[in-house]
Amino acid sequence: MARKRLRRYYPRFRRFRRRPSMTIPIAPVAGLLAGLTEPAKRAMYGDFDGAVDELCHAYLGYSYRSKTWVGIDSMKRGLLPLVIGFAVHWVAGRLGVNRLLARAKVPLIRI
Repeated sequence: MARKRLRRYYPRFRRFRRRPSMTIPIAPVAGLLAGLTEPAKRAMYGDFDGAVDELCHAYLGYSYRSKTWVGIDSMKRGLLPLVIGFAVHWVAGRLGVNRLLARAKVPLIRI
């Protein structure tokens, strides 16, 4: 009859994994903030209707006030930086930049 093998686990050989903490992707957030600057300025001055119109211009290419499409030129202020930010984030993930930041124990940030 075969003997049952005992497996011994020594603490030095175990690998401990930490739970992933919340991180903020810098590139998409920077792209998002690029389109929010002008609507934020208008909202701070109290022109909330103008802020919503600027927000729709920047991300949708639609005029909220006149109910018409304004074209792609206005979307270059909001949607284009956001898409570029997501593309940079995706490329950085493929290259392993985020893994390097995690190994260097940089808190809260990834690209």
